[in-house]
Amino acid sequence: MPQPGYWCECTMFTPVSEFGVRRVATLESHNPTQALSWVRVSLRTLMSVLTEQDAEEVLEWLTFGQCNALRTLRSCSPFVFSISCRETKVEWTIRSVKFLPLASHHGTGDAACRPDMMARRPAQTERTE
Repeated sequence: MPQPGYWCECTMFTPVSEFGVRRVATLESHNPTQALSWVRVSLRTLMSVLTEQDAEEVLEWLTFGQCNALRTLRSCSPFVFSISCRETKVEWTIRSVKFLPLASHHGTGDAACRPDMMARRPAQTERTE
């Protein structure tokens, strides 16, 4: 049975000559408060490298904008917040999703089935010759 949750992404947009578009981080969240907490921590970390004007915009959202963001997420609408520093733009998006319990993106390689959902293999019998 799909589980409701929130898919969070942080994407960095730079001039193509540097990196282009890169997804910096992702997070699976079970509630909108946890998802917004991830954005808050990221923004506080980046504030020291922002221009004064951009830092004021971030501080404004940290102080007053979170209630509207929480209402947006609880209504199942996506939330987007972005900041720019020179030619680089960093954007956080949070979307309401349904997580399927069969697969995981953690680790390396292809998605692995959950052990509790995998079919059991029949016991092998010894062959005698």
